[in-house]
Amino acid sequence: MPVESKTEIRPQRKGSKRPMAEDDTLPTSKAKRTCIDPQDINSVDAELVSKLNNLEDTVDAKDTAQTDVSVDSLLQIEALEDLLTEIFAEEDVLVDSSDSKSNLFRRIPNIGVIPFVLCNHTVRRIRSLLEPCAALLLSEHISNERMSRLVGLLASVIQSAKDASLADMVKDGAAVDRGVNLAAAYCERLDLAILVSSLGLEVAALVFDMVASGKALHIWSMGDLLHDAIAFLKVCLLDGIVPLLDMDAECELAQVIFNTDQPLHNRLRTLLESALAATNSVPAITAQHALCEEDIVPLVYASMSVMFCSTTLLSNGVDSNLFESIRRSSQALLRSVFELHADQRTWILEEILASLVKLPAQKRAQSVHRVAGGKSVQFTTVLLLQLLQATAQSPEDLTAGFESGALSAKEYRILLQKHKKAVSMVSSSVDFAIRYLIGRCTKRESKTTTNEAEYRALLELFIDNCIVLLGHPQWPAAELVVRIYSLHMLDILDEEKSDISLKNMALESAAQIASHIAQSRQFRDSRVGNNTLDLELISPNSSLESICRFRATTTTLLEYLQSKAASGESTGAIPLYVGNWASSLIATLLKGIRSDTLDGGKMDDSDTESASSDDEHSSSEDDSQTSDCEASKQHKGMRCALDAPKRNAIVECLQAYAGIAHRSTKTMSTNCSFTSATEAAKATLSLQPLYRSFDIILSRVTLALGASQVSLRSKALRALNQIAQYRPEVLYQGSVKYAINHRLQDSSPQVREAAIDLLGKHIAHNPELTDQYYEFISVRVLDKGSSVRRRVMRILADIYISSDSMEQLIDIGVRLLQRTADDERTIRELAFKTLQELWFSYDKHVEAESDEDAVAIETPRNVFNTLSPEAQKDMLKRVHVMTGVVDTVRSHELVDLMTGLFEHVSTGPLKSETEEAQFVIRCVIDALFEHLIRAEESDVKL
Repeated sequence: MPVESKTEIRPQRKGSKRPMAEDDTLPTSKAKRTCIDPQDINSVDAELVSKLNNLEDTVDAKDTAQTDVSVDSLLQIEALEDLLTEIFAEEDVLVDSSDSKSNLFRRIPNIGVIPFVLCNHTVRRIRSLLEPCAALLLSEHISNERMSRLVGLLASVIQSAKDASLADMVKDGAAVDRGVNLAAAYCERLDLAILVSSLGLEVAALVFDMVASGKALHIWSMGDLLHDAIAFLKVCLLDGIVPLLDMDAECELAQVIFNTDQPLHNRLRTLLESALAATNSVPAITAQHALCEEDIVPLVYASMSVMFCSTTLLSNGVDSNLFESIRRSSQALLRSVFELHADQRTWILEEILASLVKLPAQKRAQSVHRVAGGKSVQFTTVLLLQLLQATAQSPEDLTAGFESGALSAKEYRILLQKHKKAVSMVSSSVDFAIRYLIGRCTKRESKTTTNEAEYRALLELFIDNCIVLLGHPQWPAAELVVRIYSLHMLDILDEEKSDISLKNMALESAAQIASHIAQSRQFRDSRVGNNTLDLELISPNSSLESICRFRATTTTLLEYLQSKAASGESTGAIPLYVGNWASSLIATLLKGIRSDTLDGGKMDDSDTESASSDDEHSSSEDDSQTSDCEASKQHKGMRCALDAPKRNAIVECLQAYAGIAHRSTKTMSTNCSFTSATEAAKATLSLQPLYRSFDIILSRVTLALGASQVSLRSKALRALNQIAQYRPEVLYQGSVKYAINHRLQDSSPQVREAAIDLLGKHIAHNPELTDQYYEFISVRVLDKGSSVRRRVMRILADIYISSDSMEQLIDIGVRLLQRTADDERTIRELAFKTLQELWFSYDKHVEAESDEDAVAIETPRNVFNTLSPEAQKDMLKRVHVMTGVVDTVRSHELVDLMTGLFEHVSTGPLKSETEEAQFVIRCVIDALFEHLIRAEESDVKL
């Protein structure tokens, strides 16, 4: 069937020189349009004419821009052609005559076999001319022979830089002691080595740019040149620049190089500038996957070499900001390699972790990184989190598909799997890092010398820093690290064959994590009423208000992170957040779709099975995501309803994520403050699995109370004590109470004392806790361990002060009085001192009614009547306790102990205490007589 020719009708523009018709059925036809005046064609709609005019303006603009670019490229290629002609001509002259002068080359005597190389300004000029040239035009207008010759010249520069051996020169100079002048010949060679190395780095940057832009890739030797350039960058950084900056400040070479009056100072700055240019050019190559495995290895070493280099000498002269730029560029390079080369991630993590352990402790301590909000963590933590978050997909890829609105069940399942995969990629890298460190925290029989102590310190520091960063907007991976680490710690506690030291570490970590969760809950409960903090997991049963609040909170956080994306502060944060949130939202939509289908809609069997599997998978990943009520309804065959308003709200939330992810950081508003973003991050963090694992961690710690090893039982009690500081109500639980009671009767005094310490820190200030544990604690005053008896006596004294139960006060008095006859002297002394403070001190309680009454204290009159009503009440309380103690036991032994107590407190070595005790005894006697007199008067009246 013949194709109909299409003729476009347009109004004639004034001054238009376009052809008048176009037949678009011909692939080689030029843009030919028929232009007709609107006045001559009344049938043409005016609005259509206007649209066509606008379309032509756009086409004209694009054609003009393309034409301008082509013209510019041709002009640059022509200039490059002229420069190459000049370079090759001078090269021929230099080869024929060793005495010839050159403006484009530099002679390098005594370095390798190449007597001359391109100058710095020549390399920079080549780079400036090549940059705007289109790769296709370049290959069309410059012959392969001339490009091959240029590649050869660049390769000779790299080779000469290698032959200069800056690393050997630095090593020789660092060995010279302070005060010994460096030889002039050495300084000249070092100056030339730095110069040629700078030139080699300039050429390396040029090579990286050429490969990234696809220029000269058809030259067979370009691959070898790229490999040599990467290898030289690694050697120059690792063995040249870093040792130079790390050398001792007292070294003579340091005094020469870092002295601003010396010529070598300017050479060093040029070297750092060239290194920065090279490191800035490498990420463009990694982004195009243009590197092979043998090139990735030296790049990783090159980027790692500058991470922990000292900057002490830089502050003495050379601009330290320049090296900091190199460090940041190397970080970006390492992140790029880690992100784009998934098969190399395991090896990169191993090398980084092993290198961190080998670092001197002083260097690790100095590498402190201050994050937004004023928090300070180790640079090693920031580096690892940056790499882990870099494994997430880009925000644009992750939110693709959200813009179209409501999708089918199949499309939603595809999106759900994509988001789960995005999170799992980060999780797998985190899991490997945690397993690697834990595996090296234990002693291995196969190796005689290991660094288990250093690895354990590194792991503990990493986890401590991640706990500090929990709730920080830029570091969502911190929660993932702590969560996966806690799961490994719980596995260690469950495994009977685990190393004891590892189990102790697991208990410490479990307590640290659980106490942080409890502290966060405590803070959140104190802010009840703030809608921003009242988030819940989205499910079909969620209210429309909850969904809208969830959207407002999460988008606030994403907008803040997107505004910081240009600075690199939020690398990987957005996709990690979106991956978690979108998985929950899409799973909710799928449940709603399935519910609607069961209510009368149609769904294929494959869709039904897939939806069921998605629900089961979602439930297995997070049991708490579906409430108990919802689960019971599903078991009974009832379905959750997701009405249209709630479904639309969820879809709009996903669309909002896509809008933020695709928005340019230049147009992103920055009205969201760090404080608002932090509150939003903490609110969403409370929905993460880590913050719903408190009960699981507590149960494992409680089980550890019954461990067979004494050290584990003691450690578990201390862990429970740490948790109870922020959540004392855990001590009310039946399983915890049962376990503590058994530990109070433990065979080990160390364990019994730890159990007493646990209760002693919480029981005195909590009446309900006192009622539950008093019976268990009070009997331990007879414990065989003196340290246990001593601790129990102090706890009983605290309970005595805060208790209002007369029965309890009398029981404490009996137990303390019996300890005045203890076999151990220190226990007897503590019992006397405690009873003297509780029964025979009056300075805080006695108040004379007047000055005359104060004088009357020294007279033989009734002292009790001179006390204030409140003091009399307190004194009567003491009388009732003392008489109750004697009346309760009714034994001669206890009466003798009471008599001995009165004698001890009234004849003590300290006069002030003796006077206090004597006064209280008089008050007690007077109170007893007053009580008897009032009783007799009452009988007479009756």
